[in-house]
Amino acid sequence: MPSDLAKKKAAKKKEAAKARQRPKKGQEENGDAASEPQVAGEKLEANGTESAGDGDVDLLSKELEDFELKKAAARAVTGVLASHPNSTDAHIINLSLTFHGQELLSDTKLELNSGRRYGLIGLNGIGKSMLLSAVGKREVPIPEHIDIYHLTREMPPSDKTPLQCVMEVDTERAMLEREAERLAHEDAECEKLLELYERLEELDADKAETRASRILHGLGFTPAMQRRRLRDFSGGWRMRVALARALFIRPFMLLLDEPTNHLDLDACVWLEEELKTFKRILVLVSHSQDFLNGVCTNIIHMHNRSLKYYTGNYDQYVKTRLELEENQMKRFHWEQDQHLQEQLDLDLSPLEYMMRCYPEIKEKEEMRKIIGRYGLTGKQQVSPIRNLSDGQKCRVCLAWLAWQNPHMLFLDEPTNHLDIETIDALADAINEFEGGMMLVSHDFRLIQQVAQEIWVCEKQTVTKWPGDILAYKEHLKCKLLGEEPQLTRRTHNV
Repeated sequence: MPSDLAKKKAAKKKEAAKARQRPKKGQEENGDAASEPQVAGEKLEANGTESAGDGDVDLLSKELEDFELKKAAARAVTGVLASHPNSTDAHIINLSLTFHGQELLSDTKLELNSGRRYGLIGLNGIGKSMLLSAVGKREVPIPEHIDIYHLTREMPPSDKTPLQCVMEVDTERAMLEREAERLAHEDAECEKLLELYERLEELDADKAETRASRILHGLGFTPAMQRRRLRDFSGGWRMRVALARALFIRPFMLLLDEPTNHLDLDACVWLEEELKTFKRILVLVSHSQDFLNGVCTNIIHMHNRSLKYYTGNYDQYVKTRLELEENQMKRFHWEQDQHLQEQLDLDLSPLEYMMRCYPEIKEKEEMRKIIGRYGLTGKQQVSPIRNLSDGQKCRVCLAWLAWQNPHMLFLDEPTNHLDIETIDALADAINEFEGGMMLVSHDFRLIQQVAQEIWVCEKQTVTKWPGDILAYKEHLKCKLLGEEPQLTRRTHNV
């Protein structure tokens, strides 16, 4: 039996919910503005007008939707719900996933527990994004009361502002209130009803604009940028708006695929601090070990068509895995074209490829020494490039690049399409390079591995940072903690 205190608390929540159902002043004047569909940012403006370029936007959106539908049609998923249908955890057994007939997962289990933040890791091309899509589309039997938000692509350009785009996802409230009203008539004491009331409290409209503005600010939007038209922003900035929407609605299950790809260091630090407080179910794919360490409570390793679970962040996963494998090295071989490797002829060996590119070097032994400087030795030098791991392919590219004898290498976000093993290989190869190197990256760990000096571009100036990148990260955290109270005061005065 519930205690008197619990009953009083429930009664107060019911009264608050009823009060929210009554229209507030200003809402009556705005009519149905609050009931716009969640995808309003992807459609024409409410007045029916279409500004220049909207037809192209609609066409592109339609093409993207068709592409997603084709991928879904080529995907086959089976699994059985093993957790209680009313549980806030999701346990799926006998899970199998195929794509175009290729088996990505076979008879494994998916365990997602409330209050956990999972990092989904695995080699490029192994199916991490495909698994997120299957979960996001509810192709696995996730209970209906667990709402899911899967961030897949940037917001399409429109005349709405970033602030409007974030605010409009608040329409979830209407659905929750209808569900709460239905349950109140059926069973006023059920636990699910209390959860709905708590959720409605979290979506308090009085604080919505302040919270939306705070999230956008954390992702790099100044107050002026928050009120510009979305069509004036690049795809990377529109992806930040889409990320802000996901953070704003706080779904019970949040799925993020490489959320730091379009962020600078300041925004990465802010997002890390924001996500580490997420209290429901978070599943993220990221190549940044530093980000995984800061956010995750658990790691899911996708390997050999199965999912393996580890407690702790990425560093703890590595330690546990090494202990379990008793320091035995594992070699990973897969075929994956990457941006860094587009120039490679996959049918040639590294030795043949380099001899063809640099015919002035006549002796094979001399070329072997050159390639060996970048960690490719023995059979690796004479095996077809297609049989090498991505890390080894990366070493071939850097050997090719370095032998052009540049005085400087300029690398702009080189880790965006690399997995963790390849990033480590990249770091080793960079450290072997004898020239200068300028690197732009949001990957704190790579910077820590290769950078001898840190330069900060800020306020139209470039300044040398006196410490290392980890000290700069701590500086960003302190700066973030100092800015948020000021942001709250500014937003209240808007």
